[in-house]
Amino acid sequence: MRPESIRWFERVYVGRMIVGLALGIYSIYWMRHALNGYYRAAFGFPEIAVGSILLGTLCNIALLYFIARRASVVAKWIFVVAAVIGLVSVINTVIAPNFLPAALKMGPLFGVGLDFTMIMLLFQPDSREWFERRGVTEEDYADTFS
Repeated sequence: MRPESIRWFERVYVGRMIVGLALGIYSIYWMRHALNGYYRAAFGFPEIAVGSILLGTLCNIALLYFIARRASVVAKWIFVVAAVIGLVSVINTVIAPNFLPAALKMGPLFGVGLDFTMIMLLFQPDSREWFERRGVTEEDYADTFS
């Protein structure tokens, strides 16, 4: 049985993925209108944007699986490092003088807040214990040897 903090981590992670997808779709929509139909001048813009959203979603699903279902410590630390790098990137986006709409500046800040909420959940006492035993419980052993 997975601990409560890992179950909450999974719920928040799915919510974070939905927020990220919504922001990605909105950024493509906004960029197409900002370029006034000249998005083809930005070599392969729509294809690259959609491809990077799909690749990011696949990476998120893989991280979610390895952290929440397989109790992978390596995946946990990859997530922590990626969240810190994301924080630096978002800070640069927010303070940079650019013409982005408020949703594309404040949305990622909300996402970083969710990221650090998930990090907090990963380091709760019950989830630390779960990672130490790699997600295996005594019930699992009882089923194996009975």
